Amino acid sequence: MKAYVKRNNGYVRTTVTVPSVIHNRTFFSNKHQIRLLSSFLRRGRLLFNRRNRYGKLQIHRLLWQNANLRPHMPTTNRATAASILRMMRQYDSLIVKPDSSSVGRGIMRIDRTKAGWKLTYPVSLSSLKQKWRSIEWKGGHLH
Repeated sequence: MKAYVKRNNGYVRTTVTVPSVIHNRTFFSNKHQIRLLSSFLRRGRLLFNRRNRYGKLQIHRLLWQNANLRPHMPTTNRATAASILRMMRQYDSLIVKPDSSSVGRGIMRIDRTKAGWKLTYPVSLSSLKQKWRSIEWKGGHLH
């Protein structure tokens, strides 16, 4: 299968072996995609979340229950003003994702700068040729 693999300072599209365990995070709606998922099962792959109807936070909570997975999982909270401010005190960079969107739609990033903070967000929810906008502000509060 084709995948982006981290190499040096970036990602390179390459061919890799299909993993033996797959966790689906995408909503497949066309017949070709659905048949592809079914073919993974026929080839002995384990497929979790085949019919994806669950939000990212719910999946994170389920995976968190497995102590072997926890060391590999990022700190995750529901985005409220209080939780974002708390994480801004703990971390220099935050990724904020919509709970039910996919393919990077609606994702935002908050980074600490020398002067304060910078929020980078998409101009639109379209994932094709995405354009980004940034705003900066001073202090440890939310813009």
